[in-house]
This record gives sequence, structure tokens and C-alpha cells, in this order.
Amino acid sequence: MNIKEVVFPIDFSDRSIDACPYVAALTRRLRAKLTLLHVVESLPRGSSPLDRLYTGDEAELAQRKQIASDALSAFQQQYIPHVPSDLCVLVGDPAACIVVYGGESKGRMIVMPTRGFGPFRQMLLGSVTAKVLHDAHCPVLTGPHLDKAIHAKQWLKLQRIMCAVGLDWETDEVLKQSAELADQLGTQLIATHVITPVEEGLLPLVDPGGPPISTESTQKAMQDALDRTGVPAQVHVLVGEASRGVACAAKEHNVDLIVIGKGGAPELPGRLGSHGYAIVRRAPCPVLCV
Repeated sequence: MNIKEVVFPIDFSDRSIDACPYVAALTRRLRAKLTLLHVVESLPRGSSPLDRLYTGDEAELAQRKQIASDALSAFQQQYIPHVPSDLCVLVGDPAACIVVYGGESKGRMIVMPTRGFGPFRQMLLGSVTAKVLHDAHCPVLTGPHLDKAIHAKQWLKLQRIMCAVGLDWETDEVLKQSAELADQLGTQLIATHVITPVEEGLLPLVDPGGPPISTESTQKAMQDALDRTGVPAQVHVLVGEASRGVACAAKEHNVDLIVIGKGGAPELPGRLGSHGYAIVRRAPCPVLCV
């Protein structure tokens, strides 16, 4: 994974404004191209396709697109003027347009903040962000902490990346992509796996006659995966609920970015699993879903 373009969807909310310093710093750190993207909904909220069928007001839609284009240009000049960027305005469903624009290239990364409101942050994930995380085929970086992930006196504090894997069908690919990103950013890499309580000492590793899962056997499985992929990383294994364990490990190692895979079923690749959403909600730092 060699990120060449950062796509920053903007809805002109405070969350978009607050994320600008992080997006700018990350784009510079990656030495990537920046694209500011806004989607004009083809149907006003609360309306149905029949409403537009009866009005046929294409001129109104074109006017809203021009207004959005002007607003996007003003946004760029006011909040992120020091990073050259392309501007793109699309029309349609916001999540669908963002996913289509992101495409399937691992060289393009979508960066968008999640919704976060005080003590209820862990229960809230913006619907557009959730859909993009679920459907996107390119890497998506998100989190409710983007405004706090950059130190006021530093360009961008990115020293440690933690790759959280499930020792499943996508582990090798997630490790490789994490290593490539760590190399591009010049950061340390930590590979983590959380053993859930139901696994510990109860379930076999692979076959019914195999040894029970334990911290030692899991550490060996993690090291085998690193050796198999040629990824240099520190191994960390702990026991607990997956999302809480990942959050605890990130805090313990003072991690600046967590990388996870989709975690869904292999027969449905590209669909984010339930652990992924929980990790994003609980993580103390931004999360990159590959």
C-alpha cells in the first residue's frame, strides 16, 4: 500500500473543519495528492424520487451544485490553504458517491471523521461514515479524534502504528499493507491479537485435535504470520473483548494509528465486520480500515 492520493469528503460541518489540520499534515507526511470532495444530494432530505419526478427542476439542482462548488473553494482557502488540493463536487447519494470515487486502488485513502458527542461517542457513528466503511474497497481512515491526533507544536506525531489482526483469512494481507504504510511513514509497527475469553483454553487452533488456544500458542501463530509475510513488527497478545483489548493495547503502547482489516466473512470480502465498527468507536486514536 503506497498512498498517492488522500480523499477528504467534506460536509461543511464543524467535524470537517476540525479535521483539516490532521488531513493536511497526513497528506504532507505521505507526500500525497489531496482531493476535497463534496456530494450534493440529488434529492433534498425528506423527499422521495417522486418529488423530483413531478418537479423536473434540473436547474435547481445545477444551481445547488454551483453553490456547493463555490462553498468548497471557499472552504479550501479558509481552512486548508497551505496544501495544494483538487476540488470535486458530485451529485447523488453521499456514501455511494464517496465509495465509487474511492474506487478499488490501495493507492487512494479516504479520510473522514466520525460523529462524536460527549459520553455517547461510543454509541454513535455517522451514517455516511458507517456506509463508507462498510462498502469501500480502498483504505478508509476515520475516528472521532482527528482534531486531537495532531500536536499543536508538531507537524504530525506519527511514531507508532498498531496492526490488529484476527489470525484469519485476511491476516497476511493486513500485515503486509500495515508494513508498507509504516515504511512509507517511517514509523514503528506493532502487531496485536486479542484472544476473546471464549477462545482461551476452549477452542482448538485449527483442527479438533489441535492444542487449545493460549497466549503462548497465539504468540507463536502471530510470529509465524510475521515470518511468512516478512513483516518486521513487535508482537503483542492479550485476552479480552476484541474492541476493548485493541483500545487498551493502543493506549499501553501510545499508538498513533490503528490498522485493521474488514474482518467480515471471506465469502463477502470488502464488508466491514462488527468488530471493526466497535474498534473505531472505542479507539483512542484514528483507525485505518484496509
